[in-house]
Amino acid sequence: MALHRSPSRSGTRVLLGTGGLLSFLLAGSLASFSGGVRAQPAASRLLWDSPDGGSAEAALRDYGGVKVLWWQAHAGRILLNTRDFTFSRNLAELALSPDIAPDIVALGEYTVDTLRPRDLAALKKIYPHSVQRSYDDATNAGMMVFSRYPLSVLSADFLKGEDGRGARPALILDVNVSGKRLIFIPIHIFDAWRQYQADHGKLKTGLEIGFGLDNPVHRQIQEFLAHVKSRVDGKLLADDTVIVGDFNQPAALFGVETSAYGRLRKELNVAVDDAAPTFPTRGTAEAGSYPDMAIDHAFASPGLSVKKGLVLRLKGSNHYPLYFSVYPAELRSALPPVLFAGR
Repeated sequence: MALHRSPSRSGTRVLLGTGGLLSFLLAGSLASFSGGVRAQPAASRLLWDSPDGGSAEAALRDYGGVKVLWWQAHAGRILLNTRDFTFSRNLAELALSPDIAPDIVALGEYTVDTLRPRDLAALKKIYPHSVQRSYDDATNAGMMVFSRYPLSVLSADFLKGEDGRGARPALILDVNVSGKRLIFIPIHIFDAWRQYQADHGKLKTGLEIGFGLDNPVHRQIQEFLAHVKSRVDGKLLADDTVIVGDFNQPAALFGVETSAYGRLRKELNVAVDDAAPTFPTRGTAEAGSYPDMAIDHAFASPGLSVKKGLVLRLKGSNHYPLYFSVYPAELRSALPPVLFAGR
């Protein structure tokens, strides 16, 4: 979901509002390049939103290659007016688990107080490389990426949005994985649906989300894709590219694929099952008022082998995170293990 403040092109931090995707429905309408020696799994201390969390965690131990986690942090809060650090605790626990820790972590709506200081310090030891880009002067809300591997910024330009609202950083990162280039592109598309409903009414908003292509969300998605093509070898998906983020566009509504997502899927290779909902999580302000939807998506280029990912029903945000792994072609037989120091 999104933040509703004046856009910023400055620096680095955050706090936000909830955004209104599908508000027309309200009120009743580490390496982990496995191959190295692994520590024995410790008893889980992750906090799950579902009773099958243990089986999901066990499934993660089968993932090798470059492991990627995307989590729309929602400022690290399930409810914006509460503060229990569940998000911070879960992210740190995941990163400190040698057999399932991601190699690249991308967080949307990251704020200065999303993580407890001790958890942030632990993450910086595990992930020595990071990039942060904010889009809001008042809140410093923005994108945060942690990586085990060196990062360089190919582009940090802003998508313009419409009517002076909705500017978003379109980070394009070059990740050096043992000498092999991996292009990593996290994105958070502005949630324009609440304003769209105010301007056009609930019925038109619902039809536009499901079947339309003439709306600010779809137009920003198209602006984003054009931006990527212009910056990465003139192609949407150069050889080894990952695109992941909160698109604020459901893959489907009530079992029917939306038109905007259908276009995305035709241009990009899906890395995480598009049927698994990522929003809203249990106990959030949106739960019960919105249908379960997949609005966070992950895609990979044809040059990457992908182990299809999972939506992890972890507590901590109003979104569930995505977890998947990719295998760059030139690295599949040559990746050295990354050794973990443990907890």
